[in-house]
Amino acid sequence: MPQYFKYVVILFGLSLFVFTLYIGRNIIVPVYVASLLSWLMVPFSEILEKKGVSRKMGAILSILVIIIFIALITWFFVTQMRGVTSDLDVMQQKLIEFKQGVFTYAEQRFGLTESQLQGASQRISENVKNFVMGFGSVASSLFIASILLPMSMYFFMAYRSFYRDFLHRLTKRSDKPKIKETIEKETDVVRKYLLGILAVVAILSVCNVTALTIIGVEHALLFGVVAALLNIIPVVGTIVGSLLPIIYTLIMKDSIMPAIIVALYFWIIQLLESGLITPNVVGKRMGVNPYAVLLAIFIGGAVWGPVGMVLFIPLTAQLKELCTVVEPLKPFGFVLSDPEEDKKTLGDNIKEWWQKKSGKT
Repeated sequence: MPQYFKYVVILFGLSLFVFTLYIGRNIIVPVYVASLLSWLMVPFSEILEKKGVSRKMGAILSILVIIIFIALITWFFVTQMRGVTSDLDVMQQKLIEFKQGVFTYAEQRFGLTESQLQGASQRISENVKNFVMGFGSVASSLFIASILLPMSMYFFMAYRSFYRDFLHRLTKRSDKPKIKETIEKETDVVRKYLLGILAVVAILSVCNVTALTIIGVEHALLFGVVAALLNIIPVVGTIVGSLLPIIYTLIMKDSIMPAIIVALYFWIIQLLESGLITPNVVGKRMGVNPYAVLLAIFIGGAVWGPVGMVLFIPLTAQLKELCTVVEPLKPFGFVLSDPEEDKKTLGDNIKEWWQKKSGKT
């Protein structure tokens, strides 16, 4: 058998795997999210079990913690949106004035008639309406996820030993220690990634709210937190998160300067986030090649949409750990790994500097 035949089979299997992810995305996505949340909540469940709580009850309480967390986030946004809705009348009037000003400028500058501009404005409104109406399928997917996600979490947590035994039965007896080590590594990678993402969102929320408050943007708390949360979605989320306060400031303020300052701030914070915060808080915890992460983002967007741009990052880290222990896949595990994995991060250098300084004093 030719040597290259092995890699042909591997690439075919990878293509089939991606195709399956695409076809079954409405079912696979909530199940995968449930597995990530289960890995995150297992330590909490283990603490409860040590105190005498049964594993099933620990799983139920862990799910309740997640539900309460989601409910608190929902409550936060509902209460914050009330303040925005109180400005709707003012925003509508400002929008009419802004629209009329754009029409006047376009007519004087480019010679466009008002009927042409009204037609273009109507077409834009129809496109926005169609885009919003397209979220009907998203609502259907959310309904499926609301049922499947907690159910999957319960079974993953309550019967985690059963699924671990299942993986052991798939392999030879001599490979069981290796499988156990792989499961532990994947669990550690996922947990560190999720905690790192939460840390990045917290840091960006504080920075955004502080900056928008100083600039004088109303509802700074809402816009700052929304921008931080949307930043989880690479590229698209960052753009949308920054455009919301920019457009609001442009409409509500009499001068264009505050909107320019807001845009300048988000440009600076994005440079800091992509070059300093995320690489040190999240990137080095995963040990994945930055180029592999970039490819995972684009492939995830093509397969699962914006959600895939987020979920394919931990999925890639898990595949890397799996490839490092499966003999035919070790070259792929190598190419997915970070060539600078052992390089010290900025946080490590600061910690080492502080330890040296404390030792001297």
